[in-house]
Amino acid sequence: HGGELSLDHVFLLDNPGKAMGGDEALLAMTDSLVTRCDTGGEFDKSSVEIRNSHFLEMPSADGEAVDDDNDGIYLHLPHPSLSSDETSALIEGCVFAVGKDDGIDHNGARVRVSDSFIEGFHNEGIACSNKNGLEVSNTLITGCAQGIEAGYGSPEVTVDHCTLVDNGVGIRLGDSYDDPIKGTITVTSSISVQNGEHNVWNFSHQVNGPLPGQISITHSMVDDPMFDGTNGNLPGLPQFDESYHLLEGSPGKNAASDGLDVGLL
Repeated sequence: HGGELSLDHVFLLDNPGKAMGGDEALLAMTDSLVTRCDTGGEFDKSSVEIRNSHFLEMPSADGEAVDDDNDGIYLHLPHPSLSSDETSALIEGCVFAVGKDDGIDHNGARVRVSDSFIEGFHNEGIACSNKNGLEVSNTLITGCAQGIEAGYGSPEVTVDHCTLVDNGVGIRLGDSYDDPIKGTITVTSSISVQNGEHNVWNFSHQVNGPLPGQISITHSMVDDPMFDGTNGNLPGLPQFDESYHLLEGSPGKNAASDGLDVGLL
């Protein structure tokens, strides 16, 4: 409680419990590796900065499904010292790969994710709930049950220059609970295609249907007739290179809201 932790070039490996945890704590982590732990970290009302680090195989990569909150990292509410417009968790240049729950589990925090790669989580690449919100930019999410989810409560999610491909669901408003879904998702200059079930899914169990006006998608490619051809959204499928950047001649080149390519920068 109230601790300060600074990790640089640190390995946290094969721990049966959490790699890290804190309550009203301050964490700064750079160039580190967390793998084969029950959870990468759980931070309640804390301020977190993680850069250029890897969170892998939570708690293992044996392929067996479990329901035990094996998140890459869990972020609950901001540190009380922060003002209402300050980010409480910054994740930059990180890799989250292979886990049995969520890559990043946001619960009422103010989270900013950029320049990162998230792959292979049994539930969400990034799950958002409760309140406050998430900003995610220039990030690739693939191989997850759902790429980005805005669930119960009123989280405000913004997605810019991201690519979500080969997930079960790419972008989701709603969750598996019956609680009210009052949040929003705003997507710009992003790609959500070739996801097995839905590229965009707007469905609340409370109303047993979609929630009008709570998803905004512009200057993006989502291969969905509800959005294609409106608000700068492009129909068709992009053509990727091996790093999921657009090939020359692909739809979406120089078609983002800022004149750059749609998807990853």
